[in-house]
Amino acid sequence: MVYRKSSAYPDDMTDRSDLRGDSAPAAGTAGSGVAEAGARVAEPAFNDAYQIAERISADEIAAEAARRRYREDGLPELAPDTTMGHLLRPGERLVALREQTVLELFDGKPTPPPVGGRLYLTSERLLHSGTRQLHQIDLTSIDEVGPSGERLLITLRNGDGWSLQLDGPRVLRVAMAELLAARR
Repeated sequence: MVYRKSSAYPDDMTDRSDLRGDSAPAAGTAGSGVAEAGARVAEPAFNDAYQIAERISADEIAAEAARRRYREDGLPELAPDTTMGHLLRPGERLVALREQTVLELFDGKPTPPPVGGRLYLTSERLLHSGTRQLHQIDLTSIDEVGPSGERLLITLRNGDGWSLQLDGPRVLRVAMAELLAARR
């Protein structure tokens, strides 16, 4: 991972609002908090944090591209796999699939353990197919959807919720928003 030397000010100017009369350490110097080009942070936790931040940034960029693409070309229609082929209702189409998703349910009952499985977004529903379990919600029952890190948090009109850990939560949120907007 490469970090580039950067400054928040044009032409590497110093912070003119610094009332101490001296400037903060230059980027890439000891105490600046900014690594020099080619430098690696020694702490594994920081490397993990940087990797997560990079994935989130890439997801935000992909979400913006998806938003433009969906508005110009419409949502994609995917061929259903063997699991989803049996579950689609007449006229319902598969819009998105995430192969590896962890679902946590929040419904006022004791919290069950997270469930791994596939996530399907159709034109009408969101379905999570885990081992021996299928959870589904109708898109019209969704009150709020928002990304949080690498999770997608979904609040339902009845107060229940889903927390989904998955790749590309922001891109999935854009597809959900397009579907919900089309229903209005």
